[in-house]
Amino acid sequence: MTERKDQCGVNYTLDVLEDKWQPRIIYWLGFRPFTIDELHRLLPELTLVALNDEIASLQNLRIVNSNKDENDKYTLTDNGTDLRNMVVTMGVWGPSTDG
Repeated sequence: MTERKDQCGVNYTLDVLEDKWQPRIIYWLGFRPFTIDELHRLLPELTLVALNDEIASLQNLRIVNSNKDENDKYTLTDNGTDLRNMVVTMGVWGPSTDG
């Protein structure tokens, strides 16, 4: 699954999650498939070139499917869905630790 098989799972996961944009892309793709333009509208601070680079990185990590669906939309792999579930759980957990 990983390009860096020598890393433990925690380090690998943290590498993905510490990226500013990848967790956000994973989060949105968990709702439904999106075209690159739809994702760009959801993440307007990210340039289209940078968004394409992030998608390519997620595809190399086997988090986003390497082939778009019949409607030219990106989808998560099964591993991507598992990671998204962790991202959502962390999003719920984070505010609950404030007080």
